[in-house]
Amino acid sequence: MNLIIDIGNTKQKLALVKNNRIISIISVPKIEKTILEEIFLEHKIEKAIISNVRNEEQILTLLEIISEHTKVVKFQDLKKFPIINAYQTPESLGTDRLAVAAGSQIYAKGSNVLVIQIGTCITYEFIDKNSVYYGGAISPGTLMRFESLHHFTGKLPLVEYREISNITGKNTQDSILSGVLFGIISEIDGNIEKYKNKYPDLRIIMTGGGAKYFDKLLKNEIFAVPNLVIIGLNYLLEIHEE
Repeated sequence: MNLIIDIGNTKQKLALVKNNRIISIISVPKIEKTILEEIFLEHKIEKAIISNVRNEEQILTLLEIISEHTKVVKFQDLKKFPIINAYQTPESLGTDRLAVAAGSQIYAKGSNVLVIQIGTCITYEFIDKNSVYYGGAISPGTLMRFESLHHFTGKLPLVEYREISNITGKNTQDSILSGVLFGIISEIDGNIEKYKNKYPDLRIIMTGGGAKYFDKLLKNEIFAVPNLVIIGLNYLLEIHEE
């Protein structure tokens, strides 16, 4: 059993993976010692990996706790990757972006692939058919767009996500929902079309917590993999151990 820890911008996740199959995922605001102790009490963990985009101090605490029970690898210590990283500033590259790029090779190795991750931010990762990762794009996620409209204006309310079908908002809340949601849909479809103009055989993978809101609304064919960060981290842990 592998323990996969993903510390993201909004949520922190612990996943148990056995034989490359996700057994369970726990999502919490912050991973506490009691949660880890309970996991080690109930499960035999062979190895663990930690990916972090936020708090280095917390990582040191978690490493200390986990290393008392099993061998643990920091993402930064990984030596083997299934992709060639051609990103020009690798030191600034988020580990979640690199994890989904690596995970894409489980599903689309040998193909030109665009991975779209919808979370706090919307990220686009392009990996070519030779497994070369070039980077992509970063834009604000759904919640960030709602909050920015509320924060930077005098009267616009803070809106929560809900499904709408009419692009014409007939009140302020629906106008914000239309602008944000249909704006994201147009952005994603537009980016896909730009890549497809250059790579007609492009395969598209969508992941992240917000993917379930958008994969059915896009005009392009999407392969949805809800937990690609976890899958990618487990894949990297396995080949690191090999």
